[in-house]
Amino acid sequence: MRTDDRLLTAEISLMRGDAPSIQYAIEILSKAQQRIGQLSAAERLILARLYDKNVQWTEAVSTMNELLAENPDNQNYIGVFVEMLLSHNDSATALRWIPKLQENSPLRVRAEVTLDVLNQRPDQALEKVRRLLGADPSEIPVAQNDLVRNVAVFLETLSGNDGAEMLGEYAERLMRFYAQREPNQLLRLAAFLGRQKGLDKLEQAFAECEKTINQPGFAVTHVTQIGVATLRQHRAELQASGNANDYYARVEQWLEQARSRFPESKTLLIQQAEFEDLRGDRDKVVDLYRLYLSRPDLDERQRAIVQNNLAFYLAVYHGQDSAKAQEAKDMVEKSIKVLGLTSDLLDTRGWTNVALGDYPGAVRDFQIAIVGGKSAVKFLHLAYGNFLDLNFLASQEALEDAQKLGLEMKDLSDHEQKIYREMLDQRQSRAIRPNSRRLPAHVDV
Repeated sequence: MRTDDRLLTAEISLMRGDAPSIQYAIEILSKAQQRIGQLSAAERLILARLYDKNVQWTEAVSTMNELLAENPDNQNYIGVFVEMLLSHNDSATALRWIPKLQENSPLRVRAEVTLDVLNQRPDQALEKVRRLLGADPSEIPVAQNDLVRNVAVFLETLSGNDGAEMLGEYAERLMRFYAQREPNQLLRLAAFLGRQKGLDKLEQAFAECEKTINQPGFAVTHVTQIGVATLRQHRAELQASGNANDYYARVEQWLEQARSRFPESKTLLIQQAEFEDLRGDRDKVVDLYRLYLSRPDLDERQRAIVQNNLAFYLAVYHGQDSAKAQEAKDMVEKSIKVLGLTSDLLDTRGWTNVALGDYPGAVRDFQIAIVGGKSAVKFLHLAYGNFLDLNFLASQEALEDAQKLGLEMKDLSDHEQKIYREMLDQRQSRAIRPNSRRLPAHVDV
């Protein structure tokens, strides 16, 4: 894979934000580093951001310190590091780095805009951006196209903060302008649109994908990756619309076209498995993961990542079969030996313990998984582990923590929606027998 392709894959994975995508991108860059000896500075920069997203803060800081030691005056590296520090609520350290940025420079503005948003001043933040770019983006020199794209992506990341929706609207305007100037970057616009709310944005994202799928210079696997990611992003909206099949059929056609070109692609196998998961064909997901694991050309890290995916799937959807539950437990233990006790592997092991009826063991793993990376979903898992272990007070506390972190039914998988409803029903009815053991909610899925 060429440097440009690695970078684009890593950027798409970073924007998707889910653990398998992040870990896959880290794997690609790590393997490239082992093969060629040293990654480019751009690759190391995005690797640091991937580490940060993967709750590997120590590795992220180490990578950034290495870059800054080699390039102490590099404004871009300083700016990225400042933003990472702010994302970890380390305003004190960030404020020590901000003066190193040139006054009124784009990076200085980025840092100050971030502080404005965190302090709930989005109008002031947008005004700073407009002063930087000018009132009319068309007046920006062509040589600064990358600045337009970077500002758009940056504003998108901030638009999820309370009251900052206006930043998202301006980000889309900038991204469309960028793609108009750089038509070979249409997939960046497609990925951007696919991350926005609303089926109209989904349709617009798919339209951009369809413009590129048969065009030279565009990787079909990037089109399929964006298609699957967009379906996942809009899953709840599609279910409510009753029009989901049309969109699934379009992505299925892209996948078939990609497979006809690259029948031996490992990447496409994983994308196909994710696609079938979204469609609800669970047996096919298992078959695809097993097919992937049967390949002789896997390294131990690739095998470990997909073993974890399969272990989770077997535990959650086939855990009523004791043999499959034990197979899942054995698989995740093998993955842990290769990848270590990461948050996601511990979460998977927790689900294998649920499937095996070891509820105290599940609670322990879910608790440690949260230490490695807090999220609403992981608190939901902990709540359910305590629920099964009949510790309803601890279950309620974990559920409240999940809700504080923004837990919403629409963002959950079908399995997570089921267990969430089960716990909500229990809380409402207050009719759980104190000495009863509850079966896992996935048993009859």
